[in-house]
Amino acid sequence: DDDGQLSKPVSACIKTDSP
Repeated sequence: DDDGQLSKPVSACIKTDSP
């Protein structure tokens, strides 16, 4: 569960970094 929850925010961070 922790892995999935962390995967979500991480994906958003990458998206913002690479608009």
